[in-house]
Amino acid sequence: MTELTGIAFITLILLYNYTMFKYISYIYPITMPMSTILIATSIINILVYVIPQAIELGNTLPVAITLLSYTAQFRYFYKKSWGLCFFGAIVFTINMYVIGVVVASVIGYLYQSPIRIVRHVGWIKLLNTVASLGLATLQIHFVRVAFPKDKIDLLLSHKESIHLACKTLLVVFLYVIIMANIDNSQYADYTRIAVLHMKVGVVSIVGITIALAYSFMFASLNLELRQFETYKLLVKQEEERITELNAIVHKDSFTDLYLRDVGMERIDFYNQHKLKYYAVFIDIDGLKFVNDTFGHNEGDYYILSVVEIIKRHFATALISRLGGDEFLIVGSSDDVYEPTRNTLAVYGEVALISDYVTDKDYDTSVSYGIVNIDETPRLSPDEVVKLADERMYEFKKDKKKERSVKAIGRSS
Repeated sequence: MTELTGIAFITLILLYNYTMFKYISYIYPITMPMSTILIATSIINILVYVIPQAIELGNTLPVAITLLSYTAQFRYFYKKSWGLCFFGAIVFTINMYVIGVVVASVIGYLYQSPIRIVRHVGWIKLLNTVASLGLATLQIHFVRVAFPKDKIDLLLSHKESIHLACKTLLVVFLYVIIMANIDNSQYADYTRIAVLHMKVGVVSIVGITIALAYSFMFASLNLELRQFETYKLLVKQEEERITELNAIVHKDSFTDLYLRDVGMERIDFYNQHKLKYYAVFIDIDGLKFVNDTFGHNEGDYYILSVVEIIKRHFATALISRLGGDEFLIVGSSDDVYEPTRNTLAVYGEVALISDYVTDKDYDTSVSYGIVNIDETPRLSPDEVVKLADERMYEFKKDKKKERSVKAIGRSS
């Protein structure tokens, strides 16, 4: 029985060591051949686990040796900061220790033996270590599946989150070490002591989980804050770029809208920085008819009325005038319905312009084409404008309407 347990002990040390360092190498790039890391760490960790089995070192000293050994190994083989190495070491060490406390309490409960006997009688101590190694190895596999590399990288990338996790884990570690080493045998029977140690193990597992979860949340919030600051910087840079462009590219003097180059530059900026944006093409229907029939003053009124409506509904977007009756609107939004909602509002309000004019008989309307925020990431700036233009002309076709707007009552 003891020989089989001893063989299982060595085998599980090697398996646990392999699993642990393969997992760390999955997170961190290795600085030397994997075989070298596995051979060297296997030798070191066999000694770390075997010596306490052969020599009575108490219950706390082996834990300290393991923690320092893991920290030094991670530092040497992965060349990371001492803080990151200590974080990894304390996670693996406290995890193994807590599992050991739970296993020892189960053995004590089953054998109706004091916990101190479980820790000091050779074959029972060996059995406890074997069971702990086996469970810890399975747990590493579970963690690798449950927590993808990107989430681990997020936590490890934030120094303050690592410090928070280390401090919390140290508190949990001290708690479980103190509680697990109190000798209550003179005050309670073995069953109650075993149950108490089980509760200590469960509380410690919950503490470890909370420490890592809160640290991850802290790192996530910090990432969102950094992204927000980056976005603010990009917006500021874009505002400065627009200001510079205004110095060399004149606005349309009639409508006070930007010219085509500014609109295309804004699309290119959004594409380069992978920001969500939309593009809308709007064309005034029947402007030539109004100019020819009612004069250019009336045509100017028609244009300015449409421009005022577009500005009102696309207040946060950039509006460019492409020609006499065509406009390009480029805006950034997370709301996929915003461009359609605003465009329909423009369409409906433009149709009412003629109702406000009492001395002229002509209909007012616009045609439009929309390239939404879920489409623009796949397209180049020229493709975005081309698609919006094509959809605008397709809209005209669907309305079965010529560019000229027929005067009301012309047939009468």
